[in-house]
Amino acid sequence: MLLHYRVAAVCTDLLEIATLLEHANDPDPVYVKEIHRLLTSGDSPLYHPGVHVSELYATLYYIRAALARDHASPSARRPDTTNHRRTARDHPDAVRGEGTGP
Repeated sequence: MLLHYRVAAVCTDLLEIATLLEHANDPDPVYVKEIHRLLTSGDSPLYHPGVHVSELYATLYYIRAALARDHASPSARRPDTTNHRRTARDHPDAVRGEGTGP
């Protein structure tokens, strides 16, 4: 059963999330799955009258914040670790026995 009063209360939030998702280059699958659950599961705060409405507000807040963060700076969520996983052993000076330590 759709709780119409809840949808009306968060309509702007849902539309904002839809816009953020539409413009996301590489949205985090965790949040896409959470959006799907929110919109389709009978146990979600959008549909279940036994779930307090504050859970709906919190869910939307975290989804919107994550998508906005990803939209503003995709590298903040998934840093590029290509060629950055070097250990002290891999340092060129260490190979020659000229470590950087004392």
